[in-house]
Amino acid sequence: MGPQGGASVWSGSVFVNPPFGMRDGHSLQGLFLARAAREFRAGRVVQVVLLLKAGVGYSWFREVYEWPHCFLFERQAFVRGERMPGRDAAEGAGAAGVRWGSSRLQNPHGSVVVYMGPHVARSCDVFARVGCVPGLGSWCAASAAAAATAAAEGGAAAGTAHTVVH
Repeated sequence: MGPQGGASVWSGSVFVNPPFGMRDGHSLQGLFLARAAREFRAGRVVQVVLLLKAGVGYSWFREVYEWPHCFLFERQAFVRGERMPGRDAAEGAGAAGVRWGSSRLQNPHGSVVVYMGPHVARSCDVFARVGCVPGLGSWCAASAAAAATAAAEGGAAAGTAHTVVH
């Protein structure tokens, strides 16, 4: 892997699940996010979906907010590949089987999915089924719409009638 988030050529539709860790003082998650943004903006990829650590508070994470994203409701559990007698022979010497249960690794981090591409509305609809898509049907948008309606009708929301509670 190169220092800029992978050495391979990216094209078409790309799914990225970068490793945790650091390289030369930079977060690998951040390097892959930056590479995805560069590739998409340059038109070398049609769309990118990234599965990242929900690293709110890390400097690299700020770029997530520039893209449609979804904070997943559930932490993602990953499994470790294990040798499984019989199955390895059927699938080839290098194959490692997947075993659920005791091999399950608990991810201590929440996850966020980031979408870069032309199908923003569809991606928001799909990801809203498994997490929170900020801004999608949010209280903020609903509140702004209600305030605009009230202002247009000359209601109280058009004025500055506020109550301060100490």
